[in-house]
Amino acid sequence: SLWMTCFTGIPLEQCVGAGSGLDSAGIRHKYEVLKQSMENYKGDGSPRDIIRYFGGLEMVMAIGAMLQAAELRMIILVDGFIMTN
Repeated sequence: SLWMTCFTGIPLEQCVGAGSGLDSAGIRHKYEVLKQSMENYKGDGSPRDIIRYFGGLEMVMAIGAMLQAAELRMIILVDGFIMTN
């Protein structure tokens, strides 16, 4: 949700969803936590900095692998909402 907001400009409210089955109270809590995270972000707004600040280790590693594959002109298949974001 944060990456989608940061990279597209779509408001956070429109990017936060039920994920793996949250009810409306859970979605609201998720939104509030993510909103606070965005308010605490003081980085430079570059894609690299946004990924560093808001990304987990596995996502950063996958992006590194994608960049290496691109450098080697390899074809890759990416699956899943978070990684295709």
